[in-house]
This record gives sequence, C-alpha cells and structure tokens, in this order.
Amino acid sequence: MHMAKKKKPEKKPSEPEEEETYTLDIEEEAAPEKPPQDESGGLKMLAIGILAILAIAFAYFFLNMSSFMFVAGEGVEEQEFKDIFSSAENIFVVMDVRGLPNGSTKQNILQCGVDFSGSSGMAGKNVMYYSLDDEGCITPDGLTENRYCFEQLENGITIYVTEGTRTTLHENGMVVGIGSDYAIGTCGIHRK
Repeated sequence: MHMAKKKKPEKKPSEPEEEETYTLDIEEEAAPEKPPQDESGGLKMLAIGILAILAIAFAYFFLNMSSFMFVAGEGVEEQEFKDIFSSAENIFVVMDVRGLPNGSTKQNILQCGVDFSGSSGMAGKNVMYYSLDDEGCITPDGLTENRYCFEQLENGITIYVTEGTRTTLHENGMVVGIGSDYAIGTCGIHRK
C-alpha cells in the first residue's frame, strides 16, 4: 500500500508569516495611596507665619525699648557691685518719673536722686544726673530726647531710681525702687 504523503501547504512568497503572540495578563501594582491631605496644613503654615511675624515684632520692640528705658544687666552680689562701682569713672543717676500720677512718689524719686548726689561714694567720680518725665530727659544742659540720655548710660554705671519697692544690683548699675513713703537721706552710697 502505498501511502500518500500529505503535503504541507507551501508558503506563498507574497503572504507574510503570522507571528504567534502570547499574552500574559499581570495585575498592575496599585499606586501607593497618598496620605489624606491634612486639611489643617494651610492653617499650620498660617500659624507659623504669624509666629514668625510676632517674633520679629518682639525683637524690634525690645531692641528699640532699650532706647527708652534702662536695661539692667545680669544680677550681682553686693561685694561684686561694690567692686564694679569702685572701678567705674562715670556714674549716671537717672530719676524716672514718667507716667506717675502720684505726686508724692514723683517727689520721693527726685529726692532720692538728690540724696545720691550728696553721698560720699560719689566723690572722685564723674557723675551725671538725668531726670525723665513725660516731656523728655532733663540734663544739666536742658531738655533733650529720652533716647539721648539712655544712649549715654552705656558709658558707665547707672543708678536708676524709679517707682518700686526694692533695690537690685546689676553688672551695669542698680535699680532703686521708691514709693510714696521715703525717708529723706536714705538713698546714697557712702564710703567707710
């Protein structure tokens, strides 16, 4: 028996061969979820902005305030203050009565300044007296701006007499608190 072979169909040169394609379906990775938007993020930025503005305003305020008030330095013990005072050439006695409604307290602050001027501890020192009131700073040369008087304080030790109840000692001077009750002659620095 003769078996006939099946002939494979011949390829025609004009027909392009079809390529077999295989497809493989792969699940896509889920994109990472974005954390939920913090709705207060804008508020946080606003709060930070406000805090920055306040910090700048406070810095400006305190830097300029030194032009209008005595800024007491670091506190010191009595003996250290005596040493600082002894070696100082320039002493500034500042009597601050700005904004005080009580007439007796004003008078007592001024009297305390006068009492300092007559005390024996001032002998041999270059002493300047300034009185601050609501109109400005009164110096031996007359009325001037407060800023001028406070700028001078950097050149020596300051005895700052103001309304208060206690006296504190500092590396750059002393703050003397005076009230409506004052015994004349109790302000002073005396040599022994």
